[in-house]
Amino acid sequence: MLAERPPSGPLLGVLKDAFLTAIGRMDDYWYRQFLPTVRLTEGCAALHAHALRYCAEVKTEIIRVLGVPPGLEQRLLVEVVIGAWNCALAEWSPSGERDLLPVLVDRAFAAIPAALALE
Repeated sequence: MLAERPPSGPLLGVLKDAFLTAIGRMDDYWYRQFLPTVRLTEGCAALHAHALRYCAEVKTEIIRVLGVPPGLEQRLLVEVVIGAWNCALAEWSPSGERDLLPVLVDRAFAAIPAALALE
């Protein structure tokens, strides 16, 4: 999604829109495969470690595709975005309802400012 159009506006919103667009493009087959994969990964340390390694590669690729220098702020933004995705997945995986995943992703992104302001 990010490579299809140049980012415009605040990058947090650009990344949220990219996640929601990608989720919107997934078909029933993807959902039928993804939910068991998420659950299996949650229960197996070796698979979880592999997923973390892959996630590190994805974070690097996000920064590259955004075309921004990989500074502290950019890396922190990507970490927050991946954290929002992971929180949405954790909320979604017990039910696995297809229509719920984009709602939870949107809710996770919306919660970022309040989470950062916690005292």
